[in-house]
Amino acid sequence: LGGSDALKSFRADLMDHDLLLILDYVPNHVSIDHLWTLEKSDVFIKGTLDDLIAKPYDFFSLGDIVYAHGRDPNFPPWTDTVQINAFSSEARSKALSTLLSIAQQCDGVRCDMAMLMTNNVFSRTWEEKAGPALEKEFWEEIIVAVKNKFPDFKFIAEVYWDMEFELMQQGFDYCYDKKLYERLANDSAQKVNEHLKADWDYQRKLLRFIENHDEPRAITVFGTEASKAAVVIASTLPGARLIFEGQTRGYEIKLPVQLGRAATEEDDLALMEFYDNLLKKKKKNFNSMYRTMRSCSWYI
Repeated sequence: LGGSDALKSFRADLMDHDLLLILDYVPNHVSIDHLWTLEKSDVFIKGTLDDLIAKPYDFFSLGDIVYAHGRDPNFPPWTDTVQINAFSSEARSKALSTLLSIAQQCDGVRCDMAMLMTNNVFSRTWEEKAGPALEKEFWEEIIVAVKNKFPDFKFIAEVYWDMEFELMQQGFDYCYDKKLYERLANDSAQKVNEHLKADWDYQRKLLRFIENHDEPRAITVFGTEASKAAVVIASTLPGARLIFEGQTRGYEIKLPVQLGRAATEEDDLALMEFYDNLLKKKKKNFNSMYRTMRSCSWYI
């Protein structure tokens, strides 16, 4: 779509509007046709011929080497990918080199399924195929090295399974707040209130959202009016906010990430005006405002 020169130009345009550029980074796997697969190295998780025969959807062969497809331990593998070994020093070196290159071109990265690279999750997922864990956690090693050269570069973790605090401890600036989303969508106001009683230092490192590429459209989950209340909550809490493409226009169709086109939908002009008014408030210090409203208890 234009390469690094076009990206540089786009970033400059964003800066003219006081916006920063965050790119997506997938640490867990690369595509099966990646150039790294041509190297005889320990970058990837490897299997045996017996593994390939027993689990043909989990493994694939390239020449005389059997590789594992990337996966989340709770779901089938992504069969168009090859799994990176988080316990490989060579893999970490390549990951660091990649991120240092990325850090020259943008202001931060959103790290896909970041918890998959932690020692405890990776060990459980791959067991003996991963080999022994390295002394340092993957993210502790990578984030410190990148921030030594780019101190303002931001790391955002897509993280689930109640592992937000663990990844904050490993250096992430922000972590997905899936729990807030689930409580807004499915639970009572009391449950939402309980979630918001967490420590300030924890709250300010959460990324709030009511819609993203994995979840159904906010309009279909909450309805128009409730979605307004939900986004006001998500937008006025400490931490960061994620507004997904089409959310402000009231789009209803959830798009598969593999699809490079979208159906034409009618804009909800009233909702767009609502979001315009809400987003203009971004110049206010919502974190300070939240401090003054934390008591959250009513008595009659």
